[in-house]
Amino acid sequence: MYNGKVCKFGGSSLADADKIKQAAGIILGDDDRRIVVVSAFGGVTNQLIELVETQHRNHRVDFQPMQHLEKKLLSISQGLGIDDNTNRFMHDLDTRLREEYSNPKQHSDNVKAWGEYATGLFMTEYLNKMGANAKFIDSKEMIVVSDDFGNAIILPESDEKIIAELGNLEEIAVTSGFYGSTKNGVIAALPRGGSDTVGGKIAGVLRAEIYENFTDVDNIRRVSCIEDALPIDVMTYDEAMGLSYLGFSVLKVDAIKPCLEADVPIHVRNTFNPDKEGTWIVKHRKSDDHAITGIAFKPGYCSLNIRKVLFSRDPNHILATYLLHTEVGVTSFGEFPIEHAPTDVSNISFIIPQEYFTNMTVNRVTRHLADYFKIPSDDITPDYNPISLISVVGQGMKEKPGVSARIAGAIALEGVNIKFITQGASELSIIYGVNETNNEPVNARKAVEAIYNEFFVEPKIGRALNLVK
Repeated sequence: MYNGKVCKFGGSSLADADKIKQAAGIILGDDDRRIVVVSAFGGVTNQLIELVETQHRNHRVDFQPMQHLEKKLLSISQGLGIDDNTNRFMHDLDTRLREEYSNPKQHSDNVKAWGEYATGLFMTEYLNKMGANAKFIDSKEMIVVSDDFGNAIILPESDEKIIAELGNLEEIAVTSGFYGSTKNGVIAALPRGGSDTVGGKIAGVLRAEIYENFTDVDNIRRVSCIEDALPIDVMTYDEAMGLSYLGFSVLKVDAIKPCLEADVPIHVRNTFNPDKEGTWIVKHRKSDDHAITGIAFKPGYCSLNIRKVLFSRDPNHILATYLLHTEVGVTSFGEFPIEHAPTDVSNISFIIPQEYFTNMTVNRVTRHLADYFKIPSDDITPDYNPISLISVVGQGMKEKPGVSARIAGAIALEGVNIKFITQGASELSIIYGVNETNNEPVNARKAVEAIYNEFFVEPKIGRALNLVK
């Protein structure tokens, strides 16, 4: 449908005039790069969030941050040698800030979207100055999103609009990431990383040749929290999603999924070191010598523990477990999302994000379980102690014996206790839960570093078990 590349540039790649010039040079260096998705100028989204939150608190616009933004736009336009439209952009921002609103989140989204909108227009004008034939397409014209302001998702109605706008390009199209419009035409923002998601969606719908994601690192590292961790040269979509789900910093699951569905390779590259090969994310890859591909972790969970759920002789007890999940976590009680449900012969635990684990929601769910499933309230125990989840991912795990033993041994040597373990039959990933003493993920970091050292530095457990020579 579209025989070319979709390339997305992050905010750090567009932080000032020199960086925008470098990104533009990359675009113009390959005739196949005809669809460009931009994030806001580096740091601007955070400034806009602070600006609008201050306005909501104080019920007035703070002009000092506005002056900082004005200086930034003026500096960039002068550095690029393009027409100075700073006054027009600042007037647009001022209008967004002063619009009457009944929903603060909706108002915030409209203000936050200004950053990507302005960046897209600046990039378009500079590309044209350099002799390209470029046009700007506001993402609100083709990205249809839910009305969950601040946390919107892209709806299927976007597909037809994307094809209509981008399917038969003769010029370079620059579009803004991070936001779209609801079915009622109101701007709504996606979660952080939304520009990646918009880029992935466009690449998937158009079945692009490649989705290039330009950032400020040479590769995806095997562990984000270790500065000198080894790079990943190639990984599968499934491996990438398994890591992104628990906080891998480069790409979100929502950005990967549409590329997986359309089999569009993702190429993560460094704007400032474009000759580096970067990291490829593809459908299939050859096996290598490493049992695991990467490790990720995410803090901030609690658990609701239910005793004796599986003692029933009812052959449908597994279905009952599923009903617990859907009734409590997804439909009637969607404010209590269940991210994991580890079980044993006498217990099931619901692992819930900490921000949803309040006395009100816990009490409501406890009453529901007691009424609907006749579970005694004494058998339902909330545990407010913080939990971190650790994901160990790699297609090589099913090919090499003793991987889980080495992981558990490495964690144990650090004095960290494993609260629970879950693994699917695909053997692609193992998720570990570890307790924390406070909201700082100290134990998770120790465990992640221990696993990394075991598999990529010094295999102490593997040698002790005669699994590694």
